Amino acid sequence: MGYLAGLWGGGKAKAARNAAEALLLAVSSASRDPALYGDGRAPDTFEVRLEMLMLHGALAMMRLRQDPTDAPTAQIFTDLLFKHIEYGLREAGVGDLTVPKKMKKLAGAFYGRLQAYEQGLAAPPESTELEQALIRNILLQSHAGFAPVLARHARSRLATLTQHPTSDLGQAALWAVEV
Repeated sequence: MGYLAGLWGGGKAKAARNAAEALLLAVSSASRDPALYGDGRAPDTFEVRLEMLMLHGALAMMRLRQDPTDAPTAQIFTDLLFKHIEYGLREAGVGDLTVPKKMKKLAGAFYGRLQAYEQGLAAPPESTELEQALIRNILLQSHAGFAPVLARHARSRLATLTQHPTSDLGQAALWAVEV
């Protein structure tokens, strides 16, 4: 019997795992949506795609953190997200000896971005706090014009996610990119 099964019972642990897996698939798909990349949008690079994954992962975490009973799903989702990122690094040719160091740095970066995006999303919509965080972390000054659009997308997705039970967060329709 696994650790989670012992804590929350087999059915609850399996449900949390299934929900986290579906959520990761939806987050990953949304972060790769072609509508986010190209002329007048975000540059289509490995680094920016990773940042988009972290943005959408942060939105998922914000929603999961709204209900303490979702802590098991949030933990499994986080673990899966970092495994997904690690796999991407390895596929991109990062050496085995370098991966742990990069993952430690990326974990710190993710939690820093989560905090910055939470603060930006909590600020009034007329504030540019979220846009500034997006420019700093994803777009850089060269693509700053896309920041208001990406900020609207993030606000819209979080509002949509908040209107649905966490068991539905893996539905692709909730992550539709509207830019």
